[in-house]
Amino acid sequence: MKHALPVIPLVLLCLIVSGAVYCFPRTQAAPQATQSASPNSEVHSRKDFDAYLAKFNSRDYGGFLGYFADKFEMIHVGGNLRSRVEVMKFYDFLHHYIRETVIVDRLVMDEHTIAMEARVQIEGIRELSPEAVAASAYPRLKPLKVGQKATIPQFIHYHIENGKFVKVECRE
Repeated sequence: MKHALPVIPLVLLCLIVSGAVYCFPRTQAAPQATQSASPNSEVHSRKDFDAYLAKFNSRDYGGFLGYFADKFEMIHVGGNLRSRVEVMKFYDFLHHYIRETVIVDRLVMDEHTIAMEARVQIEGIRELSPEAVAASAYPRLKPLKVGQKATIPQFIHYHIENGKFVKVECRE
């Protein structure tokens, strides 16, 4: 019974907010890139979120950025990014060196918030050397060799207004 204790708060949260919030444990691979977002690229359901994540995982920068409000903040290892140009610049740099896939393990959402436990799988496709990191605008990145793989557990929180992301915060 002592092994069940860490799960109890999540189960209680799901039960308390049932009907207004969705709780989906997931251990499968990321959604297929063939799904499409709603015409307005808004998040109002799990299906909408899966479409957004499929665009992110397939490197469709314009597609996944369509889900963001005009004014937003993205906080993660790349820093505090506040514009589409900054986000594109960061991911263009990062994805030049690594292949990245976000896999959802647990997700709780309502109309204003998404709280997600995820695994971010990365693999070096070009060497991200200490010198490349030092010369970049992203000093918190860690060097990665070609073929080197890592799985990083993440807690990712999205704040939503009118179906658009206004804040995304990623923490290990």
